[in-house]
Amino acid sequence: MKHPATQRPENVTKLALLTATALTLLLSAVQVDSAVGDTFKHDVYDYKVLSVDPATQTGTVSIALAYQKTLEGDITLPAKVDYENYAYNVTEIVDRGFINSTNLTALTVSEHIKKIGKGAFAYCYSLASLTIPDSVTDIEESAFYSANSLLNLQLGSGIITIKTDTFSHATNLTTLTIPDTVTTIEGSAFYGLTGLTNLHLSSALTYIGEYAFYEAKSLESLTIPDSVAVIERGAFYGAINLSNLIIGSGVVSIKNMAFYFVTVPGAYFKGNAPIMEPTVFYKKPTLYYIEGKQGWTSPTWNEYNTAIWVPDESLKVSFEFQNGRLILTYGAGRLQESANLADWSVVDESGHYEVAVSSNGNRFYRAVQ
Repeated sequence: MKHPATQRPENVTKLALLTATALTLLLSAVQVDSAVGDTFKHDVYDYKVLSVDPATQTGTVSIALAYQKTLEGDITLPAKVDYENYAYNVTEIVDRGFINSTNLTALTVSEHIKKIGKGAFAYCYSLASLTIPDSVTDIEESAFYSANSLLNLQLGSGIITIKTDTFSHATNLTTLTIPDTVTTIEGSAFYGLTGLTNLHLSSALTYIGEYAFYEAKSLESLTIPDSVAVIERGAFYGAINLSNLIIGSGVVSIKNMAFYFVTVPGAYFKGNAPIMEPTVFYKKPTLYYIEGKQGWTSPTWNEYNTAIWVPDESLKVSFEFQNGRLILTYGAGRLQESANLADWSVVDESGHYEVAVSSNGNRFYRAVQ
C-alpha cells in the first residue's frame, strides 16, 4: 500500500507565498477606485458620486436625506464627506432630497453647494430661517415651496434666476432682499407672500414673471428698478395695500393685471411711456411722468389722467454691508428708523449712518424732509 509522500518544508513555504500573493491580488481587486454614479450612506444622509479624481482621491457628491431618517432643529448641511479613502465636496442637493422635513427649523446650506434641486425642501413647514451661500448658482423650481414659517431669508450673490414657485407660499416672510446678481424672477416665484411688508429688488433685474408676487397684500411701497424691462401678467396682483409705486426708467412693457386689485392713487414713471395692456390696474390711478420723457401726453394718456412729476433724488437711500455693519447714505433730510413700518423715529441727519447688523428683529429706514 502506497502512502502520499510527506510534504517538504520548501513546498510549504512556496504554498504560503502563493496564498499571500493571491490574497493581495484579491484585496487589490476589491479596492477599486470610486466611480461616477456610486452611492453610499453616511450619518443620516445618502450620497451619490458626481465626479472623481483618482490621482488626488477627491471628488464631488450630491446629498439627500436617507430613507426613514429625519432632521430636527437647526441644521448646517455638511460641506465635505470622507468615504473609502476619498474626500468629497458636497456640491448638489438632489430633487426632493429633503421634502417634508417638517421638524427642520433653521437651515444653513454648506459653502460648496452649487445646486439645490426641484422641491428639495418643499413642505418644510417649520423652517423659519434659511441661509444660502454665494456658492449656490442654481435653485430649481419649488425648492422651498410652502415654507410658510419662513421669517429670515438670506440669499447669496451667486443666484441669477429665481425660478417658478421657489418660495411660493412663504406666507410669514416679512422682509425680502433680492441680491443684485439676480436678473430674472420667474412666474409665481414668490406667489402668496401675504406677510411681505418690505421688498428690495435687484438692481440688475430685467424681468418679473407672471404672478411673481401674487397677493403680496401687506406690501405698502414698491420701487421697480431701472433695469427692469418687462413686468408680466399679474406680477403684483392683489397687492391691495400698496400706497407708493415707482416704475423704473427701463420698463417698456407692463402686461394685463400686473397691478390688479391695487388701489394705489398714483403711479410714478421715471422713463418713457411703456406699452401697457388695457387692464394693468383695477382702478386707473393718476400716472405721473417726468417732463421730457417720450410718449406721454397731458392731461390724459391712454384713458389715464396724467401729471408732471419732479422726483427728489436727494432723499434716495443707498446701503452696503461691511464687517457686520449696515452703512446707509442719503443726500438730504433726516433718516428715520422703524421696527414695524408704523412708528418712526429720527436716528440721523448727517447723510451717513452706520449700525451693527442685529438678529433681534427687522429694522426699516427711510429718508424724509
